[in-house]
Amino acid sequence: MIKTVLFASEYYPPFAPGGAEWTNAAWASALARHGRRVVVVTPNYGAATREDRDGVTIHRVPSPVHMSPGTREAGWRIRSNPLFRRSFARQIERLARQEGADLIHAQSKGALVAAVAAAQRCRLPAFVTVRDLPEKNAQIAFIQPVQAALAGWRRDASLEITLLICTGLVLALLGGGVWYLAPAETRKEDDVASGHLTE
Repeated sequence: MIKTVLFASEYYPPFAPGGAEWTNAAWASALARHGRRVVVVTPNYGAATREDRDGVTIHRVPSPVHMSPGTREAGWRIRSNPLFRRSFARQIERLARQEGADLIHAQSKGALVAAVAAAQRCRLPAFVTVRDLPEKNAQIAFIQPVQAALAGWRRDASLEITLLICTGLVLALLGGGVWYLAPAETRKEDDVASGHLTE
């Protein structure tokens, strides 16, 4: 019987770029009300590192991005950064073991790679809820085991993920690695400058 569910999520309220994060919070609370123990692992963009809310334990783990609560997105420094994904996977694994998780559930594609890596290391089942599929031009949500979700396109996905990781590593080493070493004030100036260039 599944007693403890770990949600791995790229965002969690009060950091909520869209409606999915509020749905995750409502779902976690509903599971807790129905007798499940729910643990959320999410990047810490600037809130308490641990919080208990509505029967849900929220762990916020180190993140290279800090921002005010609201609808802002963390961008490529989280989603496309293989260095962060590796760190996030280790944090999910550590907390899954510490909290006695029975399964790991990735909330959307932003947490998928790290959640699956952690689940494999812990030998736990992994599930994913996928939302907002752009190629369908509609908001779709479905839940299924990760293996079933990947079964039809495993070879193509493996190639795509390998290319993405290689590209991400090169970009992280060329550009992102320097960003991690820069002082916070310099990073903010770079973000502002790059915003002006793209407008």
